Amino acid sequence: MDKGRVLGRIYQPPTFALLETIASPLERSVMILQRETVTRVHLGDSAYMLGDLATAEHSDWGRTADGDSASRQNSD
Repeated sequence: MDKGRVLGRIYQPPTFALLETIASPLERSVMILQRETVTRVHLGDSAYMLGDLATAEHSDWGRTADGDSASRQNSD
């Protein structure tokens, strides 16, 4: 997603007044984790986890040398 894309909005419960808009801060990012649709939040809680595509690297984590998934390896 591009920088500035609206990810969510925070409203004041009794009045539904818009308190804050949460937007993507990165030029190019990918969503890694997000909270459920409607949840109670507390000071310091995270709303989203974003990855920066400008510095992303391909990883072979979880793969064996021959390219198979480590979870499918035989245990003999």
